[in-house]
Amino acid sequence: MVSAMGKSPIAYQWVKSGSNLSGETSSELFLENLQLPDSGAVYYCIVSNDVGTVYSDSVMMMVTTNTRPEVKILLPEENATYAGGEVIQLVGEATDQEDGPLQNSAYSWWVDFHHNTHTHPAMEPVSGNDIFFTFIQKGEVSDNVWYRVYLRATDSKGMPSTTYLDIEPRKHEILIQSRPNGLEILVDNEVVVTPYRLISIEGVIRTFRASPVQKLDGKSLNFSRWSFTDPVHQIKIVTPHNDTTIVANYAKYGIYPNPVSDYLIIEYNSVEPVEIGISISTNSGALMMEWKETFSEFNFVKKIDLQHLAKGIYILVLALPDGNQVYSIVKN
Repeated sequence: MVSAMGKSPIAYQWVKSGSNLSGETSSELFLENLQLPDSGAVYYCIVSNDVGTVYSDSVMMMVTTNTRPEVKILLPEENATYAGGEVIQLVGEATDQEDGPLQNSAYSWWVDFHHNTHTHPAMEPVSGNDIFFTFIQKGEVSDNVWYRVYLRATDSKGMPSTTYLDIEPRKHEILIQSRPNGLEILVDNEVVVTPYRLISIEGVIRTFRASPVQKLDGKSLNFSRWSFTDPVHQIKIVTPHNDTTIVANYAKYGIYPNPVSDYLIIEYNSVEPVEIGISISTNSGALMMEWKETFSEFNFVKKIDLQHLAKGIYILVLALPDGNQVYSIVKN
């Protein structure tokens, strides 16, 4: 087939080894029932119009009685699935009509990683048989992905034959929640609002980050901990083999009224009991009050008598498990 552009009409004439082919005057040439004597023939096309004539590139025809090998992928099996980080075995079988069973040196494997509408090379061509491949565990977090495993076998005369097998991922749901819900969580590089249902590929590593402080309905919320880890803002988890839920727990602190004349209210809302250190100092650093409170209830309110303190500015420090909260208090 040739493609030409120019002033119409455009004429085509196919040529075989210097002789025009009768009736072959279109942009396409179809050859049927080729025989061994046709091997070595050179084909090209003459394209012309009122302006001039050009010649296409030439192609040499090769005809052989040699048949292609029959190639089959034995492992992985058809309908196989994968998880990130898994290792699979690649085993094939190739038989040639002229050579018989082909040796391992005749095999070549490679793997492409398909993402949406494009591909990435996951494994460059590797010679041999009975080899191993590891599925990626980190990097690409999209669930719109799959792998294609290729096997090519070439006989002793250089005739190749290729087959392939597609492998789909095992997917699971990660339900992202917060207490309270309605907060933002950074999932990999995307901000989502809880509750959020995430489809993830089993075995793939995902990153979740909760901001130290967020506001909801005008109230400040302080990050406490994830549902299954120490009080760290950012966590990485390997997508499990079943659906799962993760929860970012936030605590609400309330200090009021401020300015205060007599009693200061400390309100604490957490997902678990906690011991908090409380201290009040003057603006110059003199310690006036210090003690510890065990907040055994999830919604705790503490009333502190400040009537004995002189007028001025004081520093209130709440020593919490995940760090200190410091407030400036005005005493009237």
